[in-house]
Amino acid sequence: METAAAILDFLDVHVIFSLLPLLVWLLLIERIFKNRFRTKQVIALVRWMVIGYTVVSTLFFIAGMIVSPDEFAFTHRATGRYAFAYWLMLICATAFPLTLLHRKLGRKPFYILLVVFLMKIGFYFERFVIITTSLHRDYAPGYFDGEIPFIALVIVSFLLRGFVLAVVLLAIFELLARMKSARHPELKN
Repeated sequence: METAAAILDFLDVHVIFSLLPLLVWLLLIERIFKNRFRTKQVIALVRWMVIGYTVVSTLFFIAGMIVSPDEFAFTHRATGRYAFAYWLMLICATAFPLTLLHRKLGRKPFYILLVVFLMKIGFYFERFVIITTSLHRDYAPGYFDGEIPFIALVIVSFLLRGFVLAVVLLAIFELLARMKSARHPELKN
């Protein structure tokens, strides 16, 4: 169970949180270089990554609730003061991404972008609250000492990670297409 949690945490930090800027960069690249790169194929890969991650994390959550319910604070959060927000985040993280299985919805890049955003809405809201409260600490002496450059660095690294992932995935798909056309010259696009 601990190994599965570590793997899901690794995927969260290095892949899933980067999907939002990845999709934004892919849409920007598609807009600038109209049909030059295989952005639609990369977006389809992102779609299936979201579906796969959702299925695995939901199964992990259900198994965790059955095996060790004390480690999962589901009953306290689902019935407490903020039950509405918790249920909204739970539905957005478990059920809403499965709407990508619908063929028409799954092919729309902006819908995938919405799903990726809502899938981690709790994380983004938490970061927003942390950044906002750290910027508005008027009572603390020297509250601008390094806060704004650090926040800018976090945002730039978030966008840069998505850009690097977009470029790597586009390069992989381009290489695969070239290898396929070199092997089978009669199948050129």
